[in-house]
This record gives sequence, C-alpha cells and structure tokens, in this order.
Amino acid sequence: MVHSRVTITYTAPRVLASHESFPLLLTAFRQHLPLHNLHWKSAARATLRTVQELQIELVPLEEVKDEQASQVPVSLLERPLGNLFFVQCDDNDTYKATVRKQIRDWVSIVSQRRNQDYLVVLVVRPEARQQGNKLFQGMKSTMLDRLKSDFTTGKKDHCTQLNWSMSQNEPAGWADVITRLKEQIIASFDASVTLREEEVRRNEAQRHVPGWNFCNFVVLKESLALSYEGMNLLEDALVVYDELETSFYQVLREMNLSWFGKLGGQDPGDDSLPLLSLSKKPYRDLMLNNTITVFDFRCYLLARQCSLLGQMLKVTRLARKAQGFISGFALTLEEQSKDTFPEYFLESWQFSSALSVVDQCQTWARSVTLDTAATISLNGALAELIELARNQLDRIGLHTGHLPPIDPYLALSKDAHNDSSVRSGEEEERGKRTISNVELLAAIKKRESFDQVYVNTTKRAIECCVISKRKRSALRLHFSLAVLDVVRGRPAAAASAYRSLPPHYSHSLWASLEAPLLSRSIACIDQLPEGEQNPSEWVADALGLMKALVGVGKLGAGKVLEGFWANEVPVEAEEEAEEDIPQKKEKYFAKLVKKLREVGGKLHEELRITHHPALALVLESKNAPPAEGQDGCHVDVLIVNALPCEILVDAIEVVLSGVNESNKAIFRLDAAVLPSGRTTFRLFSPSPHSGLYILDSSSIMLSHLTFYQAASSSLDKVRTVKLPADHACTTVLASPPRIMHLDQSPRLMLTVVAGRNTVKRAAFTISDLSRNVSFRIASIETEGTKEAQGHLEVSAEEIQVTDLPSFQELEFIVPYYGADRGAGISLLIEGTYVTKDQPEVVRTLHVTRPVRVTLPMAVNVQDFFRGSNTFSKFNVASDGQQYLRLLGAKLEGTTDLYKIKMCRNSASGPTVVSPTRQASFVFKLEAKRTPAVNESREPLRVVINYRSLWDEMFCIVSRHVKHLVHDLGIQEHGEWLRERIMSRLERENEQIGRYCLTGQLHIRASAEEWSEEVASYERGSTLKSQLLEALRQIAELITAGASAVPEDSRIRILSIPVDVPVTQILNRVHIDIPKHVNVYAGQPVQATLRIYSTIIPEGSLSQKMGFDVLADFSTWLVSGQKRGEFDVDVGTVLSSWVAVLNTVEQDNITVSIPLTLVPMRHGALFFPQVSVYPISTEDTPTFNGRPPELPTSDTYQANAADTILVLNRVARTTYMLNLPTAHPEQTTDPAAA
Repeated sequence: MVHSRVTITYTAPRVLASHESFPLLLTAFRQHLPLHNLHWKSAARATLRTVQELQIELVPLEEVKDEQASQVPVSLLERPLGNLFFVQCDDNDTYKATVRKQIRDWVSIVSQRRNQDYLVVLVVRPEARQQGNKLFQGMKSTMLDRLKSDFTTGKKDHCTQLNWSMSQNEPAGWADVITRLKEQIIASFDASVTLREEEVRRNEAQRHVPGWNFCNFVVLKESLALSYEGMNLLEDALVVYDELETSFYQVLREMNLSWFGKLGGQDPGDDSLPLLSLSKKPYRDLMLNNTITVFDFRCYLLARQCSLLGQMLKVTRLARKAQGFISGFALTLEEQSKDTFPEYFLESWQFSSALSVVDQCQTWARSVTLDTAATISLNGALAELIELARNQLDRIGLHTGHLPPIDPYLALSKDAHNDSSVRSGEEEERGKRTISNVELLAAIKKRESFDQVYVNTTKRAIECCVISKRKRSALRLHFSLAVLDVVRGRPAAAASAYRSLPPHYSHSLWASLEAPLLSRSIACIDQLPEGEQNPSEWVADALGLMKALVGVGKLGAGKVLEGFWANEVPVEAEEEAEEDIPQKKEKYFAKLVKKLREVGGKLHEELRITHHPALALVLESKNAPPAEGQDGCHVDVLIVNALPCEILVDAIEVVLSGVNESNKAIFRLDAAVLPSGRTTFRLFSPSPHSGLYILDSSSIMLSHLTFYQAASSSLDKVRTVKLPADHACTTVLASPPRIMHLDQSPRLMLTVVAGRNTVKRAAFTISDLSRNVSFRIASIETEGTKEAQGHLEVSAEEIQVTDLPSFQELEFIVPYYGADRGAGISLLIEGTYVTKDQPEVVRTLHVTRPVRVTLPMAVNVQDFFRGSNTFSKFNVASDGQQYLRLLGAKLEGTTDLYKIKMCRNSASGPTVVSPTRQASFVFKLEAKRTPAVNESREPLRVVINYRSLWDEMFCIVSRHVKHLVHDLGIQEHGEWLRERIMSRLERENEQIGRYCLTGQLHIRASAEEWSEEVASYERGSTLKSQLLEALRQIAELITAGASAVPEDSRIRILSIPVDVPVTQILNRVHIDIPKHVNVYAGQPVQATLRIYSTIIPEGSLSQKMGFDVLADFSTWLVSGQKRGEFDVDVGTVLSSWVAVLNTVEQDNITVSIPLTLVPMRHGALFFPQVSVYPISTEDTPTFNGRPPELPTSDTYQANAADTILVLNRVARTTYMLNLPTAHPEQTTDPAAA
C-alpha cells in the first residue's frame, strides 16, 4: 500500500504516556492538523513551492517498521518525516536521573533513520507552575535550557516548550510547536527528495547499459510522483508522470519493449472496465514482475495523470487528455493487433472508456462550483467523448446491419467489417471470444436494444453540445437521429426533425446543408397519409428548399447537390438516364413548383413570404408611359426567376408610394408565366396618379402564397418613378363657393369632372388632412348656377355620383364646421369610380386639394352721424394678391326704420381693386321714425358682386380652347392646352397689369417654346403636330381679338352682415369767432365754444359729459377752459328726436365756453379739434363687479372744414451798427501791418 500522508512519530516517557492527560494532549495536537502554508525552496528548483494544506498522520514510534525491511522503492512518505518526544519534568533531579537517559536512548534510535529529524517537546502545565515557590519556578524555567544544552547539535535546535494543560488549551501555546514541526517536515522531505532525484538520474543514465530495466525505472521515478502527491504538490507529481510518458515514447521509438509482455487487452473485462480506475489491476506488482503489458501500462499512466488532474479540479483538461488518449491508442491497437482482439473489442473499449471518463468527470465537476466559461469548456470536452462513443455505435450498426450504409453513417464504415466473406482459422478462433460489455452485446444481437443505446447516447451528446454552445455539432447529431427515424419508418418524426435543422444554418448561409435537409423533410411528408399531411409545413419546407437552391448557386457549391437531383428524379427510360444534372434539376423543381401551387391552395389563410431569393422584382421604369385612350399608366418591371424551371403565377403587383403614405399607386398584371432567368413585364394601373413616386413594395401571387418584397430604406437605393399627369381623367376639384355669406356656416364647392370618361358610378369621401374641420355630408346641395349633369346621391359618410357624361361637370356645395387655423384647408378626396366603357375595372381616386378659405378682399365700414341721417362708408381693399373687378354693391336691411340710398351714380362702371388700389361705397341711412326704447334692430347686409381678373382671363382662354379642340377633334387634350396657356400668362407678371388697364391679353411665345411644351407632354406623343398648331392658333386668337369676358363668366357674391349704426349721445361742436375781423399771427382772438348734445331715447335720464380742446402747439395756443364737464339732461330732449334735430341751434345749446385763440403762424388754418365723451359717476350702473358701462357717444365738429385766414403782421425794425471809419491823413505802417 502506498502511503498518501506524511507520517510523524511520537514518543513519551512511560509515566507521561500512561497518564490520563496524554491522550488529551494528542487530541489537542490533532486539532491543529492539517498543517497549512508550508513553503519549500529546493536547491534544484528555481521557484518556491507552497503547500496550502498537508495531511499529517500521528503514529507511535513503535508501530513504524524498520526501513531495512523493504528494498522496493516506494513513496518517500512511507518513512516518517519527523519524530516528536513529549516530556513533562518539574524536578531537576528526576531529569538527571531518568528523563535525560530516556531522551538520549530515543535520539539514538531516530538518528539512525536517514533524512529524519527529531524534536523534544517540553510540556509545561501553567497551574503547576503557579503552585510552587519562586525558587522552584525558576528551576522549572531553566528546564528548557537544560534540554537545549544537552540535545542541541551544532546550530540546529531540537527542543521547544509547550504550555498546555487539560483545563487550558490555547492555540497560542501550540504556535512554536507547529512552526518547528513544519520546518522539520520540509527539511526531511527536501533531503529525501534530493537523494531520490539523484538516484533516478543515475538509473536513467544507465538506460543504454545492458541489464537496465524500464519497469524498475518507472517504479523508482514514480516514487517521486507519489511523494509529491502525498505532500499535495500535485503539479510536480504531474510533471513526473509526463516525463515518464515521454520516456515511454522514447523507448517506443527505439523499439525496445522487452520489459513488457504482450500488447495486452486480452484479459477479461479489458474492453469494459473503467479507464481511470487504479484498482482494477495490480499495476505495481505487474511492473515489479516485468509482466505488465503495453495496454495496461498506458492505461495505468493515464489513470495516474487524470487522478492528479481531478484532484487539481482541472476536469476539462482531464477530459481532453482522455479523449486524445482513447482516439490515439485505439489506432495503435488497430494497427498492431486488430486480428487478435475479440470482435468489436476496439469499439467496446472506446465506447466503455469514453463513457466511464464522462461519468468520472461529471462526478468531480459536481463537487465544485464552476463558472460559466469553465462549464462551457467542460461540456465541450465531454461532448467530444460522448460523440466518440457514439461513433463506435455507428460502426457496430453498419457491421451488424442495424444501420444502412448511407450518410451520416457511411463515413465510419470499415473495410475490415465489410469484407467478411472469407475468414481464416485465427479469425474463427477470435470470433469465439466475445466482448464483456453487456449493453453492447444486447445492442449487437437486437435492433431495439441498439436503437435505445444509440438514441440515449446521442441525446446525451446533444445535451453537452447545447450546454457548451456547440450548436452545429448538436444539429449534426439531430440529423443522425432524423435519418434513424427514416430508416425505422417514422416519417412524421423524421420530417419534424429535418424541419427544425435548416433555420440554424440559414443565418450562416450554409445553403448546401439546408437543401438536403429540406428535401428529406418534403420526402418524409409525402410518405405520410394525405389526412396526416400538414400543408403549412410542406409549403414552408418547399420555400426553404427553393431558397437554399439559390444560396447554393450564389456560393458556387452547386455540385454539392448534383447527386441529390439525380436520385430524386426517377429514371423511366434509358435515354433519361443519360440526361445531365441540370435537366434533372429542372424536372425536380418543376414538379416541386407544381405541387407548391396545389398545396398552397389548401392553406386557410394567405401566406406572405418576404424577400424570397427565388423570385426578385426590379423596377425598370423611371418615367411611366401613359395608357392611350383611358385613365392610368404603365410601368416596366424586371423579374428574376432563380429557379431552373418556369413558374405560373396568378398576378404580379407593384405598389408605388406618393408624398403621403396613404397615396398609393398599384400596378398589376394577371396570370403570367415567369421563365427561368430574367424577364421584363409591363404592369398597368387603371387609376389616375401623377407626380414623383417611390417604390414601396412588390408582390408575386401564387395560389394562396404571396412573394412580398419591400423597398429598400437606404436613400441611395430608392427607386423613383415619374407618373404622367392626366388632364382628361376623372377627378374632383375643390374651390370656395361663388356665394359666400359670412354669417352662415362656411362652405366649399366640389366639382366632379368626368373628363374623357362617361362615369357610371363614382363614390368618394372627403376629409381634412389637418383634422381641424369636419364636413356635413348630409347637408350637401347642388350649385344652381347652371343645369346639373349627372345624379348626386348622399349617404351618411359617402358621396355618390352616377351617369355623368364625358367632359361634363357636376358642382355641389359642402358645409363644414371647425377652425381652419390658417389660410386654407388641405382637402383629401378618396374614392372609386367605374366608367361605362370598362365597367369591370374599378379605379381609385386619391387627390389632395388645397382650398383657400380666406376672403379675397378686406371690407371696412365707417359710420358718420349727421342729425337724423347716418352715412356708412365701406372701404374695399385687396388681400394683397388678388385683382378684383367690383361689379356693384348694395346695402340691404330693415325698411321701416331707415331709407337706404347709395351715394353713387348708377351709371358708373365697375371698379378694379388691386393690391395698390382700393375702392369705396357710401350709403345714406335716413331715419323714418324714432325707434322705441329697447327696440331690436335687425342687422343690415352689404352685398358685393365681383369677379377675379384671373377668372376672367381663365374664361377667355377656356372659350377659345373649347371651340378649337371641338373643331380639331382633340377634346381629350383641351384641359392640357388651357393649362399651358394659363401657365404662360402666369409666368408673365405684366399680363395682369396690362389686362387690368386695357382689357387685352398678349401671349408672347416662339415656335421653339411651344415645341418644348408639346415634347414634355407624355400623352401627346401621337398628336404633336395638332397640339402644336392648336397652341399657336389659340395664342393668335387671344392676342389678336378683343378679350371680351364671356357672358357665362361666373360672378362671385360676398354677403357681409353689418350692425345698424347707433349712438346714444350725439354731440355737435361749433367754434365761433367774430366775423369781418382781420386775424394776425400772434394776435389773440376771442372765440366761443358751443356744444350741442342730444340723448337718443334709450332709457337713460341724464349723463355727465366731458370735453377737451385739442390743439397743435405749432398752430394754436388756446387760453381759457380747455377741459371741463357738463350734464346732459333729459329735459333738453323734445318728444320727437327728429324734431329736436330740426330745431334751431340755440334752442338746444347744452354748453357755451369762451376761449382765447392765438395763431402761431399765418395762412389758412383749421380750428382746433374738440373731443366730447361721457364720464362715469357713482350712479353709472355696473354688472357683476365689472367696470361701468358708459353710453355710446359720437361727436362731429360742424365747422371742421372751415378755415380762418391768418395774416402776417407787417412791422419794421431799425438796427444801428457802429462801424469804424479810416481817415485819409492817417497812414499805415506796412511793417506794423
């Protein structure tokens, strides 16, 4: 037996050993074991070794046998590495008499043992030391010194003291003992290792000397490894075994195997015993007797290495080493003695060994906690071991016939098993022996047992692969199980397994693996009864197979599946057998696509397949050609069919998206055949769309399958198409109504334009894109200005128009409510319509119409009160953009209170209002009677008739275009001609000004410019000459002829409600100055301010009024009462307001104030202005705490238009200047000057 622990002997005098406290002393000593942190620094090693934990075995010295009893090299730990002598002595005489001799005898015994140290431990009891006197205590304190003086040799101290008692066991008391013990063990071990290493080197140096024995060398060197292992120096022990393995390979290369018996592996149980078991055979005895085989030696060496790796918890390294050993040594066994082993021996040994290593590794792994990385690495190594075991089942299954010779089993078949027709006598003798693995014996004999073992082993490998994240390895194992299901006649399970594998390969673009798996799944589903087949699964597998085929072609791995196509297509004739692979592949996929249509029709719901590589659509058109004679246009698309066969599809559809996401243009082609390769198709959209569109998506319909392809979101890959504008299509226009009442709910006018079509039925809805307004569909009414064409029907949410003839229009008014929050409404019109010529085609209508809802003019009113008459002045101004022709205005209202008269000559013509020019209308309201108190007055209404100059120009152009296109027979292009002429007029800014002044239009355009216009017209490619001539004639007619506005030109009416002008207090102010008096600048002038106030009977009895004289200091200086207050009493009011206003002024004077005016300059000067206003008092009524409400007041200055002539005062002023004069007799000195 090999000792695995360090042995320490102990001895004590008979008195102490027989005392009852000695067993307790040993127990206390064992409580400090194992030892920790022993540091070993060997002279032969550069690094310091640290023993983290060391197990110690305490044994009496008498139980240790003499070291001369055995000559076989064993572990260095077979001999004690230390010796302890416990002594307890309190008396110096006793020590001299007996104790010292006993210690000397013990030292003489242990000193004879090589590489063993000793330590004398003096046990001192603290309680005994406290009972004696000081002299006695002093003697005992010197006992340790006596021991050291008697037993210390050289510089090495062999004595220490232990303070211990039965009642007091402190760890600190053992500190010195433990430290000295560690030093003793390390010193003894170092000396022993040094001697043993020297012995090993001498032995190895004699390797080429005759008589040298490799087995003895292994036993000798292994003693070092066993010693390291006992000292818990596992890395050093593993190094020794690695060196032994290297030595074995060196001997193997020299072909010197005379120390071994046979190759081995012939003993019972060699194929099934646990590989890492150290007790299954007496390996040490076999080596000592030179009878160990190579098989046993290799297994023993591996078991020792793996045992150390397991103790170091390096389980992953252990598993990988075992896997490499099993695979490599199996090849050695097969090459050297494959004919000497029982049948299936190699398979059984590899199977049993691999699984036994897995079990052992899992046992070691469960004893510790591994992190995620370590768990993944370990399970990866275990998966390789289990797969190695499973491969042996493949070989057994192929040989026994349990598995067919097909992939994935065929790769593991062996010629030795396949060629068994002729057997020699040795082979027959070998066949009589059998393997010892019971599980494999049952699997060989019975297929059901084989399947059970095979499936369990494979699932175990899959589990490890999943944990280690080896997805592809797990998929490969799943594939083998799926093949086994096929072989055993379980198509449903096989199909499910095959179907689950391709998604794992699709992301890695392993199309060459996807295709065979999916084809196998399809074949398995086809084997099921029709009632058990799932159409969805079949379709999914077929689509995946089509995708994989395209992937195989792109990767250049088409030859991978050549054998597959050949096997899948049955050969019915000899000439078909000579067909090449492409033809067979085409037939296979033609059959697949045909059945795809059949099975796809059984789906309960439509299935959308997104971006399938088998079918790709590319938009080729950048400008869509229009459809001749009908609404709509075409686009050209390129379809790439990557399959080797043609495909019959139900429809091809392309969706283009406009500026708004809801604006979609759908192009479609029904019932098309897609040949293999690239083919161009033309698709048609019957709905009128125009503008720049981008590709949104495309679809190819096959039965209930839709191959959908969304457009790329990358800006550099956006495909744009310009759809031509169709000026003759059916559409809906929106504009403000011709009659607008500002006191009614707002309205819009919609016009349904039939265009070239006779509309059989059209239905559409209207909405506001900004969602600010809502429309009252139920309150729609037709416009009555002209005879309506077609029929209008209105439902709760939809507007329907039926039987509208071509080139006719239907107008109707739509009320709405809500806040438009801006200058207009973005009207969205969506619907469908059907024409009489193509009733089977339903066209969609999606247009956005911006409608201007602001008034084209601004109307302001000013009221002037003059006695019983009121004058209302209405100022009309343009909105800053419009040119308007005002045809007339009238003021309508109640006739029993007022007599309304327009202050304008009825013979005057219309007035033009422009952004720089305004117009005004004045109406006189003469009161017929005095209104009663609190009498309600109905509002008045001003009605203005007008036309926009642009409307007049539009009507003039439309009249000429209508006659000309009728004569030329090109009515379909009339709208385009009118738009081109109007566009030309709009680009020339001076046209509106010229028309405003002269009423004439002049179109300046060269023949080249008209040619460019016609060339850009998509629908006029066949009528270019006629259109060019029409444009020229229209321009000449408009320029040459008088631009008279047609009689049917639509007049617009604006009706604005206005309140009846009313004032409660009317003030008339007059400033009087003396007549026939010259007034000079700077000369004061005496004046009188007279204020005449009248209260209109509205219930008030009196009112306090205030006045203020306002003068410009640069014109007048005013002296006197410039500001003041006065009362207006009801007593000043006569019974009739009309009579009051017609009486003499002095009878109604309210207040008269004298003033002094000083003109500051000469000239004709207006009088200063006077303001009169009501003032609130304590009696002024208030409501709910709000400020008092004052009566309305109006003031007019009777002589505001009079001027006073101020003369310049004539005056003379003499100024005397004292200037020096020069005398003739006086001379001037030039020098002085």
